[in-house]
Amino acid sequence: MVTENKIAIYVLNKFGLRVAQKILKHIDSAELFVKKGVTKDINSHEFNNIRNIVKENFFKYKSHIFICATGIVVRIICPFICSKEIDPAIVVIDPAGKYVISLLSGHLGGANSLARYVAKKINAIPVITTATDSFNLPAVDEIARTLNLTIDDIKKIKIINSAILNHKPIFVYDPLNYLNIQSFFPSDYPLVITSDLNNIKKSDIGIICDYKKNKVDNNKIILYPKVLYIGIGCNKGTHFSEILDLFNCVFSEENLAADSVCAIVTTDKKSNEQGIIDFAKILKKELIFIDHFKLDKIKVPNPSENVKRHMGVYSVSEACAIIASKGRLIVEKRKSKNVTIAVAIKDLTHSR
Repeated sequence: MVTENKIAIYVLNKFGLRVAQKILKHIDSAELFVKKGVTKDINSHEFNNIRNIVKENFFKYKSHIFICATGIVVRIICPFICSKEIDPAIVVIDPAGKYVISLLSGHLGGANSLARYVAKKINAIPVITTATDSFNLPAVDEIARTLNLTIDDIKKIKIINSAILNHKPIFVYDPLNYLNIQSFFPSDYPLVITSDLNNIKKSDIGIICDYKKNKVDNNKIILYPKVLYIGIGCNKGTHFSEILDLFNCVFSEENLAADSVCAIVTTDKKSNEQGIIDFAKILKKELIFIDHFKLDKIKVPNPSENVKRHMGVYSVSEACAIIASKGRLIVEKRKSKNVTIAVAIKDLTHSR
């Protein structure tokens, strides 16, 4: 399991330890791994073989900072590198603390941002070699990481970033204005923003930010914002498979993207309902429980006398979705034999 937001710092000698101690003053989430014999600090983890500890830690931590020669790091991490989609950020600092190098996963992993931050805090020079950053241009994967967006196909990153680097027009379809795309680009960059996806031709290079499923060409990338809240009500003992079937049916019929789901929401009366718990685990989404007595304070389009008799409130799925999203329903409740599902979209007015 990945240790969320945790950073592993590796030190091989007393010089690196001095640099690490400076960093630790500014990063609470960092854990220090030190070669045996370098320090007696009880807050650090000792290791005998750096290759073994990195093998153990590589995918447990979001980011790794090595205070040693770059060549050592390259040889150590080489066997563990998989893809830019899952590789952690790798940053290298020389033992004198003069340079902070973003070595791996500069954009998606956040190594560029981490290198800049650390360099500023220890008064060092950040070394960033990604092409777009070298020319003070944004990269689509960096935009996605910054805004916590899911990318439909990481193979397209290279196409979009190459177009940005060559100053080609980028067509942008962002009906929610979620990206605020102008804030990422220089004022003279040829962005073409459209409110109609049909205005983007097959040959155009584009960025689409939407919670709906759209069929696009290979020169267009889709970024999914996490803005949808799934309200769920169900009978006691309902199996997760029935919930999943209804969810898939609703999302298919409404052309919604599962990657845009932010959370699953239900009443706290269902906090022990295993079917809902399992469903949230399958989707790998946060499960939110709403105070049951708040549900009747929400006006819903489909209040139910039957729900009122059994649950004491007129709505579960619709009311839960509205409360959690602080927004509006985009799919009113749909029913199967034992399940109701409603979908609300987050109110972005006050959240961005």
